[in-house]
Amino acid sequence: MNDRPTRLSSLAEHPFRIKTSQELRQTPLSLLLVGTHAAWTEAIRQVAAQIGVTTLDTAGNTSDALTRLAMARRPYSHVLLDHAEAGEMFTDLLKLTIGDAGSGTELVLLDTEAGNIPGTIVIAHPTSQSIGKALSIRSLPVPSTVRVLSKAELEAVIAGPSIETRYQPIVGLDSREAKAVEVLARLNHPTRGTLAAEQFVPQIEAAGLAMRLTEAVGVLALSEMSAPAQAGHKLRIGINFPLDVMLHTDALDCLDAQRRACGLGAERVTVELTESRPADDMPALRRAIDRIHNAGYDIALDDAVPTTPHLTALLELPIAMLKIDKSVVQQAATDRQARAFIDRLIALAKARDALTVAEGVEDFETWHLMRAMGVDRAQGYLIARPLPASALPIWLDAWRMAPEFC
Repeated sequence: MNDRPTRLSSLAEHPFRIKTSQELRQTPLSLLLVGTHAAWTEAIRQVAAQIGVTTLDTAGNTSDALTRLAMARRPYSHVLLDHAEAGEMFTDLLKLTIGDAGSGTELVLLDTEAGNIPGTIVIAHPTSQSIGKALSIRSLPVPSTVRVLSKAELEAVIAGPSIETRYQPIVGLDSREAKAVEVLARLNHPTRGTLAAEQFVPQIEAAGLAMRLTEAVGVLALSEMSAPAQAGHKLRIGINFPLDVMLHTDALDCLDAQRRACGLGAERVTVELTESRPADDMPALRRAIDRIHNAGYDIALDDAVPTTPHLTALLELPIAMLKIDKSVVQQAATDRQARAFIDRLIALAKARDALTVAEGVEDFETWHLMRAMGVDRAQGYLIARPLPASALPIWLDAWRMAPEFC
């Protein structure tokens, strides 16, 4: 193996481009070095000084690295990892870097015999040429949509191992206590890497397979969150139910069977109603929500915005939680109408003894504003990025120890 960085996967599968020296000087580079080998540490520090790296953090072990990645409000441009020191948490590091299309982070393996790990960059020797070259490599943006898949292809995706889960924590704005996690679906696409829900779920719903996907995600989530490593945390689990699934007559029976098989009580599960289309049949939706509510589950209305169809009617349903869409939350500091909408939701929620959650909280200013306005809980990159299940205990310990900022 030579000393030039090499993309281990084919260009067709993981397209990338090399930035020019001028582009590198103009683009902020923030690095996280994971490892303790002195030669690599010194070489990377020298290159960082030469090309104007804005941030160079070090993590002595993968647990520290996972914490930094999970709680990074702005992504590192590159994580440089001595694969020999990664241990059992290497898969988690993959999922928090190149394993998430939205992470914006390249994973660079140092002096590794790891073999063909798609999407990674490898450097054989600690030379300034190889390190500089590696830092110039950036993946091309993942398209917002993938090519249209046939129904047979989509069915194969759901039935196989391609569907994964991530968990984004939700915490109290007053107490900072971790309260819940929202389950987020991911798809390991054969040519585009790991895709976020918005890049594949619309196709699955359009093909009439929303129930199948919800079942697959539910099985994974309830199994992972009932594992011994998660048992002591008792976090509530929010599972997204598209409108078609909520109205499906078998949806409640399926959820009950999955939950009981994992030994979890209904009080641990929140059903989050996501609307990919307007709820035109409100009596049918009320009957469905009443059944789920009477079975002991809490129900949340996800992604509330001023243009949500039938919002007033939806808020008359037995909703335990109103989740304010991040687009509104992030506009609130400068937009009077956004603040007025949040005030309205808070008043409606309090009148119904429901909680409010601000989505997309990514900075301290937004945290303080939401808290001052009376929102109950927060979710977003300031708290944690979407995490693999095995990283949740590490994040929880770090969050409890983090300095107060509220």
